[in-house]
Amino acid sequence: MQVDRRLQLLGLLDTLKKKLDISTFDKRLTLQKTVYISQEMGIPLGYSFGWYYYGPYSPGLTKDAFELNLVSPVGLCHISLPKTAINGVKKLVTEIDKLPKREEGYWFELLSSLHFMFRYAYPKTGSEKEAIQRLMRSKPRKFNKEDAERMFKILRKYKLV
Repeated sequence: MQVDRRLQLLGLLDTLKKKLDISTFDKRLTLQKTVYISQEMGIPLGYSFGWYYYGPYSPGLTKDAFELNLVSPVGLCHISLPKTAINGVKKLVTEIDKLPKREEGYWFELLSSLHFMFRYAYPKTGSEKEAIQRLMRSKPRKFNKEDAERMFKILRKYKLV
């Protein structure tokens, strides 16, 4: 039987020890990027993402998050997520959380935006350098080159590029 993706979303957040918090734009942005990267690392949540100003975005995820925010799930049954993938996501989230403080969501937006640019943008980028340049052009003054290079190291480390 197919598990509802909203329950899978709650299971992911519970596993990552994160609460579903959509009270601010930055919290919604962090949720979007965390789910995007989690799916790319092998967690099958079933959300489709397209490119928006702040990077990969899923209208379906936004809808589900707002619906879930209206209810208080009590006693969630255990949701089984792929162990290898969830362990990788936990390590990546922990690593991102240890980076120097920036505005909330900064690192996840940068990481997921670079990943999307490198993997899915059209026309295809030929290199990491080109993906960084394209991102810098599309979001001038938002990110710096050193941070982008740092994120590419993380993307390589977790075999996302």
